[in-house]
Amino acid sequence: MVPHLILDTYLMITLYWIKDTSKSFTNTTQVIDMATGIMTGLLKEATLQKTLDLGYFLFRNHLFSHFNFEKEGPFHGFYSR
Repeated sequence: MVPHLILDTYLMITLYWIKDTSKSFTNTTQVIDMATGIMTGLLKEATLQKTLDLGYFLFRNHLFSHFNFEKEGPFHGFYSR
């Protein structure tokens, strides 16, 4: 996930730089500083990884909550032994 985040940020900054009409590209420099600060904060605090862990946990529990392995389904014979 992190490489995709870095690539998306790189592309966003490049597109912003192409359209930047400020003198000496000062607006692009400010965008780079702010984006770098945000990404550094995310990586230091492991916020991104914790968010992905939470999403995976919720997805997994939601997915498996719809299966009833004990009463019916492909493993019924296995669990009834």
